Amino acid sequence: MRRINQSSLPENKNSNCKQGSSKGAAYRTSGGKDEIPSRGKTVKSENTGMSGSNNNTPARSPWLAAMAASLAVSFVLGLCMVWINTQRTSLGYELKHAQSRYADFVSYSSKLEVERDRLLSPYHLQVKAREFGMHNAKPGQIRRLP
Repeated sequence: MRRINQSSLPENKNSNCKQGSSKGAAYRTSGGKDEIPSRGKTVKSENTGMSGSNNNTPARSPWLAAMAASLAVSFVLGLCMVWINTQRTSLGYELKHAQSRYADFVSYSSKLEVERDRLLSPYHLQVKAREFGMHNAKPGQIRRLP
Protein backbone atom coordinates (compact mmCIF):
# COMPACT_ATOMS: atom_id res chain seq x y z
CA MET A 1 0.00 0.00 0.00
CA ARG A 2 1.27 3.39 -0.91
CA ARG A 3 0.96 5.96 1.82
CA ILE A 4 0.21 9.53 0.91
CA ASN A 5 1.44 12.30 3.10
CA GLN A 6 -1.00 15.20 3.20
CA SER A 7 1.77 17.77 3.23
CA SER A 8 3.07 16.56 -0.15
CA LEU A 9 -0.33 16.92 -1.86
CA PRO A 10 -1.34 20.16 -3.53
CA GLU A 11 -3.96 22.16 -1.71
CA ASN A 12 -7.52 21.81 -2.92
CA LYS A 13 -8.81 25.31 -3.61
CA ASN A 14 -12.47 24.22 -3.46
CA SER A 15 -12.07 22.61 -0.06
CA ASN A 16 -13.50 24.47 2.93
CA CYS A 17 -11.42 22.60 5.47
CA LYS A 18 -8.15 23.67 7.02
CA GLN A 19 -5.01 21.84 6.12
CA GLY A 20 -4.03 19.29 8.74
CA SER A 21 -7.60 18.88 10.00
CA SER A 22 -8.72 15.26 9.96
CA LYS A 23 -12.42 16.11 10.12
CA GLY A 24 -12.76 17.59 6.67
CA ALA A 25 -9.85 15.81 4.96
CA ALA A 26 -10.75 14.41 1.58
CA TYR A 27 -10.28 10.70 0.86
CA ARG A 28 -7.26 9.97 -1.31
CA THR A 29 -7.24 6.84 -3.47
CA SER A 30 -4.26 4.80 -4.50
CA GLY A 31 -4.52 1.59 -6.49
CA GLY A 32 -8.25 0.92 -5.98
CA LYS A 33 -8.03 1.32 -2.20
CA ASP A 34 -9.35 4.17 -0.13
CA GLU A 35 -7.22 5.66 2.55
CA ILE A 36 -9.27 7.17 5.35
CA PRO A 37 -7.38 9.43 7.71
CA SER A 38 -8.17 8.65 11.31
CA ARG A 39 -6.47 10.66 14.08
CA GLY A 40 -3.24 11.00 12.25
CA LYS A 41 -3.17 7.36 11.07
CA THR A 42 -4.11 6.16 7.63
CA VAL A 43 -6.65 3.32 7.65
CA LYS A 44 -7.02 1.10 4.61
CA SER A 45 -10.53 0.10 3.49
CA GLU A 46 -11.62 -2.06 0.58
CA ASN A 47 -13.40 -0.40 -2.34
CA THR A 48 -15.88 -3.22 -2.98
CA GLY A 49 -18.62 -1.47 -4.92
CA MET A 50 -21.97 -3.16 -5.51
CA SER A 51 -20.86 -6.65 -6.48
CA GLY A 52 -18.97 -7.47 -3.34
CA SER A 53 -15.79 -8.54 -5.20
CA ASN A 54 -13.42 -7.20 -7.82
CA ASN A 55 -13.61 -10.25 -10.12
CA ASN A 56 -16.32 -10.91 -12.70
CA THR A 57 -18.27 -13.55 -10.70
CA PRO A 58 -21.90 -12.64 -10.06
CA ALA A 59 -22.64 -11.56 -6.51
CA ARG A 60 -24.94 -13.80 -4.48
CA SER A 61 -26.85 -11.68 -2.10
CA PRO A 62 -27.78 -13.13 1.30
CA TRP A 63 -31.38 -11.96 0.98
CA LEU A 64 -31.86 -14.31 -1.99
CA ALA A 65 -30.87 -17.31 0.13
CA ALA A 66 -33.06 -16.08 2.99
CA MET A 67 -35.99 -15.62 0.61
CA ALA A 68 -35.51 -19.12 -0.83
CA ALA A 69 -35.34 -20.59 2.68
CA SER A 70 -38.44 -18.71 3.80
CA LEU A 71 -40.26 -19.81 0.65
CA ALA A 72 -39.35 -23.44 1.35
CA VAL A 73 -40.45 -23.13 4.97
CA SER A 74 -43.72 -21.48 3.87
CA PHE A 75 -44.33 -24.32 1.40
CA VAL A 76 -43.74 -26.96 4.08
CA LEU A 77 -45.97 -25.10 6.56
CA GLY A 78 -48.67 -24.84 3.88
CA LEU A 79 -48.52 -28.60 3.30
CA CYS A 80 -48.72 -29.18 7.05
CA MET A 81 -51.79 -26.95 7.27
CA VAL A 82 -53.49 -28.87 4.43
CA TRP A 83 -52.68 -32.20 6.10
CA ILE A 84 -53.96 -30.97 9.49
CA ASN A 85 -57.16 -29.67 7.88
CA THR A 86 -57.71 -33.02 6.13
CA GLN A 87 -57.14 -34.92 9.37
CA ARG A 88 -59.50 -32.60 11.23
CA THR A 89 -62.22 -33.15 8.63
CA SER A 90 -61.69 -36.91 8.72
CA LEU A 91 -61.86 -36.98 12.53
CA GLY A 92 -65.00 -34.86 12.38
CA TYR A 93 -66.70 -37.45 10.15
CA GLU A 94 -65.56 -40.28 12.45
CA LEU A 95 -66.88 -38.39 15.49
CA LYS A 96 -70.22 -37.79 13.81
CA HIS A 97 -70.46 -41.52 12.93
CA ALA A 98 -69.57 -42.51 16.53
CA GLN A 99 -72.14 -40.08 17.93
CA SER A 100 -74.77 -41.52 15.59
CA ARG A 101 -73.94 -45.09 16.72
CA TYR A 102 -74.10 -43.99 20.38
CA ALA A 103 -77.50 -42.39 19.82
CA ASP A 104 -78.70 -45.63 18.16
CA PHE A 105 -77.46 -47.69 21.14
CA VAL A 106 -79.12 -45.36 23.64
CA SER A 107 -82.37 -45.53 21.69
CA TYR A 108 -82.20 -49.33 21.46
CA SER A 109 -81.40 -49.57 25.19
CA SER A 110 -84.42 -47.45 26.11
CA LYS A 111 -86.63 -49.58 23.85
CA LEU A 112 -85.34 -52.72 25.58
CA GLU A 113 -86.13 -51.23 29.02
CA VAL A 114 -89.66 -50.44 27.93
CA GLU A 115 -90.08 -53.99 26.58
CA ARG A 116 -88.74 -55.51 29.83
CA ASP A 117 -91.09 -53.37 31.92
CA ARG A 118 -94.01 -54.40 29.72
CA LEU A 119 -93.17 -58.12 29.97
CA LEU A 120 -92.75 -57.96 33.76
CA SER A 121 -95.96 -56.03 34.40
CA PRO A 122 -98.52 -57.88 36.58
CA TYR A 123 -101.21 -57.68 33.91
CA HIS A 124 -99.00 -59.23 31.20
CA LEU A 125 -97.85 -61.99 33.60
CA GLN A 126 -101.48 -62.83 34.42
CA VAL A 127 -102.39 -63.04 30.71
CA LYS A 128 -99.41 -65.33 29.99
CA ALA A 129 -100.24 -67.54 33.00
CA ARG A 130 -103.80 -68.09 31.69
CA GLU A 131 -102.39 -69.02 28.25
CA PHE A 132 -100.32 -71.78 29.84
CA GLY A 133 -103.18 -72.96 32.10
CA MET A 134 -101.77 -71.59 35.33
CA HIS A 135 -103.93 -70.23 38.16
CA ASN A 136 -103.48 -68.82 41.67
CA ALA A 137 -102.10 -71.23 44.26
CA LYS A 138 -104.51 -72.72 46.82
CA PRO A 139 -103.69 -72.19 50.50
CA GLY A 140 -102.21 -75.71 50.95
CA GLN A 141 -100.00 -75.57 47.89
CA ILE A 142 -97.59 -72.91 49.19
CA ARG A 143 -94.71 -74.16 51.36
CA ARG A 144 -92.43 -71.97 53.30
CA LEU A 145 -88.81 -72.94 53.73
CA PRO A 146 -87.05 -72.35 57.09
